[in-house]
Amino acid sequence: MGSAENPDASLLVPPEGAIVPLLVNGQDYIDADPERHSSLHHEHNLTTPSKTIFQGADVKITREAIDGAQQAFANGWSQASVPMRRALFHKMVEGIKQNESALKALIKAEIHCDDLWADIQYHGGISVLEESAASLSSEATNGQILPTVVEGAYPLVVNEPYGVVLAMAPWNAPLILGLRCIAAPLAACNTVVFRGSEMSPRVHSFIANLVRYAGFPPGVCNFLLHRPQDAAEVFETCISHPAVKKANFTGSTAVGRAIATAAARFLKPVLLELGGKNVSIVLEDADLDKAAAASLQHAIINNGQVCMCTDTILVARPVLHAFSAALHRQLGALSPADCRVISSTSRANLARMLAEAAADGATITQAPGGRCEGNLVPVAVLENLTAGAAYHTQEAFGPVVAVHAFGLEQEAVDYVRATGYGLSSAVWTGDTMRAMRLARQLDVGAVHVNGGTVHDEGNFPHGGVGNSGYGRFGGTWGLREFTRSKTIMLYP
Repeated sequence: MGSAENPDASLLVPPEGAIVPLLVNGQDYIDADPERHSSLHHEHNLTTPSKTIFQGADVKITREAIDGAQQAFANGWSQASVPMRRALFHKMVEGIKQNESALKALIKAEIHCDDLWADIQYHGGISVLEESAASLSSEATNGQILPTVVEGAYPLVVNEPYGVVLAMAPWNAPLILGLRCIAAPLAACNTVVFRGSEMSPRVHSFIANLVRYAGFPPGVCNFLLHRPQDAAEVFETCISHPAVKKANFTGSTAVGRAIATAAARFLKPVLLELGGKNVSIVLEDADLDKAAAASLQHAIINNGQVCMCTDTILVARPVLHAFSAALHRQLGALSPADCRVISSTSRANLARMLAEAAADGATITQAPGGRCEGNLVPVAVLENLTAGAAYHTQEAFGPVVAVHAFGLEQEAVDYVRATGYGLSSAVWTGDTMRAMRLARQLDVGAVHVNGGTVHDEGNFPHGGVGNSGYGRFGGTWGLREFTRSKTIMLYP
């Protein structure tokens, strides 16, 4: 194990070419035996192929991380003062700001996103931390005195942390979601075992370095990575450990369902933010050009690899042809006309989805000049899908969007519900009251009126229903997720 000290903010971004370490009890961990080292090959860099080597966790080091978190909780973090916690979050913000250029460059290199998405990660990550610091003064941390039938008695309800929280983040928004999964648990005085993604090990290692730089006590936040083949073993070690009291996971619905099933065996609660089949509803009085431009933009942001990306555009039948024409104008003007998804495996999955859609009768229009090689995928618009097509209930997670007509408003409501997902939706209309009425009927976590489906802020509750998971990150809602109430009855 290396030194626990890392006072220099310029050292927070992991250097290229170095083995990415784990962080256990405040110290870097790299095993001398390379058996547990794993390589991430950067497929997007076709001209100068590169790879990142990172340390993978085994059962032994995973248990050490959990034991360290348990000890840190018992040694005082569970009672950490509000001023102390707030100062630590502000110090993390300082570390991010001092590394703006290097951090944005790292995000772009690791997940091959554009400048816009890297900028969103930077500012969104700061927002997560600032809102976490602000929430410490909210009612979510306060106790209550309740009325009682016992004369002279005082029933007190206090909010307490769970203990050790397992926090699991994905790669697609590595800074925002990496910080989000640890910020609320830490703000609520829990300790954390942070499992980063093997697809973004350096960005998530930056977060671990940031925690240490800010001055969190050793063991309060530990950082693990693992080889893909070790995922089940590491997770089982965590969720079965008596010290781990709660988990949160952001990722695919399939993996989330497996995590919830495993956690249920040990009666442990889980916050799940999973996939989305997000629908943009265009009513007949909408600004069609604005709706078309925003819907396409929100279908392909970060190469379509965001849980809130627009998958389907439902268009009122009287304006279907006019909207389709507006959307095709936007498609024809795209530059670049293709997106580089995270891997060739993702590209193959999208190609299979498009082939199935074509077999289901869809007309597929690709952006002119889009390439299909390596992990490049042309932006595609699907039309004329049959009612029973598999695409209607499959998350695309790529630069693909379908257009489908509807008649009555209730048909749109029923369509959204039938996807099985419920994360984000949009409603386009010139009638505000109609938009509000429709928004209240949609069984989703967020509805955006005359705006795209991809939007979240650090003080908003964020989460879904159905196949999109349960529980809420963000603001005071996220803080409450990681506290539990205790009633203390004071008798006269």
